[in-house]
Amino acid sequence: TKFERGIIYVRVLDEKGNGVEGIPVTIEGTELKTNSYGMAFIEAKEPGTYHITLNLDGKIVETFVEVKKLFMNYEQRNETLLVYVRDSAGKGIGNVTIEAIGPIGKTYGVTDENGTALINLNETGFGSISLKAESDRYLGAEAIITVKEPKKPETKTPPQTTSTPINQTTPIQPVKPKDYGNLPIILVLSAIIFGSTSYLALFRPLKFEEQLDKYYFVKVRAPRVRELHNFRYEKAINAVDARATKGKVTIEDGRIIWEIDKLEPGEEAFLQAIL
Repeated sequence: TKFERGIIYVRVLDEKGNGVEGIPVTIEGTELKTNSYGMAFIEAKEPGTYHITLNLDGKIVETFVEVKKLFMNYEQRNETLLVYVRDSAGKGIGNVTIEAIGPIGKTYGVTDENGTALINLNETGFGSISLKAESDRYLGAEAIITVKEPKKPETKTPPQTTSTPINQTTPIQPVKPKDYGNLPIILVLSAIIFGSTSYLALFRPLKFEEQLDKYYFVKVRAPRVRELHNFRYEKAINAVDARATKGKVTIEDGRIIWEIDKLEPGEEAFLQAIL
């Protein structure tokens, strides 16, 4: 028996390790029978201890499965949202995926060993934010919160002084045209480069990197019109730990290596490294 991703599983095997079909299973009063793989399962909607009874050819076997729930709170620090994930005892839970959806977009974070994840509010926008915490080992948690856009520092305008005109005539010097050098060419090239970003997103994967304090984040997005296969990211960085929402992450000789077998068109994956 086990609990995983909100489901309680019971499996019955014979001496050869093959699943046994048709075994009566009762989970908290719900009567089930094992399928051809020897499995019976039920969704766990609430935390608690679930009583399981199996009838093995007249022999009654009882067991229990403990289902725990995640608890989530948050703290806003300017343009960053700190999400804290705890269990019922108040202990921080690591490796929990946090999904944040706001007015302008969606982003992800992964909790560290203390149960803390960082969300960049510039990617979600400010206002109403939907948060979801998910883990294989716990029932998830959801919340809808409101975050305010930080106030930008006010710029003081120096006082203007007026002077009394003097009745004198000053010869007017002709104004020479300003020499902007290569600025027009630079502006044209910038427009071409940034204007082509949305076009490239259709056919090429996009990768974004950002560092916040002791955390380093990497986001990769598959092209919109095709799958992304065998993605590999490698960077020389002194990290003590790293987690990803998809794929395999290793730290070797001061380098982070992140490998993903496949991403669906437009799908995103996130890497969080602790420096």
